[in-house]
Amino acid sequence: MPIRIKSLATAGPLWITLTDGAHLRLSPGEVSDELGDLDGRRNPVVEALVRDGLVAVEPVKRGRTAQPVVRKAAGKPK
Repeated sequence: MPIRIKSLATAGPLWITLTDGAHLRLSPGEVSDELGDLDGRRNPVVEALVRDGLVAVEPVKRGRTAQPVVRKAAGKPK
């Protein structure tokens, strides 16, 4: 399941090394793009940051997107 990582840090950017060796930079309050489960939940660096309260891992929800509700304007009765 794809995830996003959100920085909970209040000062300074976080540099996170992903499983594939790439680096992710997050400013305070910033949320990453979608990442694979291996890069996030199963990454020891991310797990340590979650334990320390510096990041949150959020699942990306898939499925049907909500369709807008279209309502017809009520006309005057004849």
